[in-house]
Amino acid sequence: MRQVIIVGGGAAGFFTAINAKEMNPSLDIIILEKGREVLQKVKVSGGGRCNVTHACFEPKELVTFYPRGEKELLGPFHQFMTGDTCEWFSSHGIPLKIESDQRVFPESNTSQTIIDCFLEKTSTLEIPVFKNHGVTSVTRHGDQWMVNTKEEQFVCDALVVAAGSSKQVWKLSKSLGHSVVDPVPSLFTFNIKDDRIQGLLGVSVPQATVKLSNTSLEATGPLLITHWGMSGPAVLRLSAFGARILAEMNYEYQVEVNWISQTPQDTLIVLQDTKKE
Repeated sequence: MRQVIIVGGGAAGFFTAINAKEMNPSLDIIILEKGREVLQKVKVSGGGRCNVTHACFEPKELVTFYPRGEKELLGPFHQFMTGDTCEWFSSHGIPLKIESDQRVFPESNTSQTIIDCFLEKTSTLEIPVFKNHGVTSVTRHGDQWMVNTKEEQFVCDALVVAAGSSKQVWKLSKSLGHSVVDPVPSLFTFNIKDDRIQGLLGVSVPQATVKLSNTSLEATGPLLITHWGMSGPAVLRLSAFGARILAEMNYEYQVEVNWISQTPQDTLIVLQDTKKE
């Protein structure tokens, strides 16, 4: 019997384990998780409701929503797309719903539904989950992998790394010959000290355009003034797509905000029409 070890007890690790076992019942699969609990990010995602996917069903369109890796993701999305995700959960007893902003949630409105689904399936398929088993080293011996944790040593024929943003796993990946692009912060709010927004804490606009001065980077969406500067989807999207550029600027930059996402000319036309009315 071929043995498979999956490093990481999050959504990716559980999803991989369940699918691998369902498609290949003869496999002996285990999951190694460094923490005391599994699926913790699933629990808090989507405000505790778990937005499992996005209602965009064309691969070429979906990849444009990703700040980086557009070309690399196109192939995988042709293999398994958002429609496949919806079908997978439906076939495993989890009905989903599409909300007005195209986010897809379980009809139950709670992430616990997704967690219970994953835990029940791994239990039914007899996939052991080892908690408090952070991987310390991985070595190759012939056709097998030796996977060491602080608790014990495991041997497997195939190794799947699904540990997300773990620095320890990055080191392990490098030791196995993989290249790792140095990470930079993404999806962050802007710390702005400007007298013009003092006293405007809590003010929000539904459709602002935020632009990074002297670049082509801009994003449109809701914007919120906070006690430290600006936040909201428009700012978060800009920080995500401009993550590497902002890092190169050492996070000292200027932003331009169009509070109504209209040109002066269009705005003047609206004002003139309103005046006539």
